[in-house]
Amino acid sequence: MTAASRAAFQTGLTALAQFLAREGHALVAGRHVERVAGRDHRLGVWVNSRRQDFKTGWLSDERVAVLNAIPEWVWSVYGGVEADWRGDPPGEEGRDE
Repeated sequence: MTAASRAAFQTGLTALAQFLAREGHALVAGRHVERVAGRDHRLGVWVNSRRQDFKTGWLSDERVAVLNAIPEWVWSVYGGVEADWRGDPPGEEGRDE
């Protein structure tokens, strides 16, 4: 993991924390932009990318743990209704076996 990747992930977490403090949930619209330290951060894209990375197995265990530690975080949103699962995505049970 590069320093730039770690910094980008941290910026995403900071943007998400701001959003959560204001909105009380992590259901970020895909086009939502959050201002962080005077700069625009495409939070909706970031959140959707983390969910997709998780679903495809590209998200590290460390980052999964960080996001799982956020009580409002959900891994999947279907039709505006959250599916709150923590672990293997649906249909992925036992994938590592």
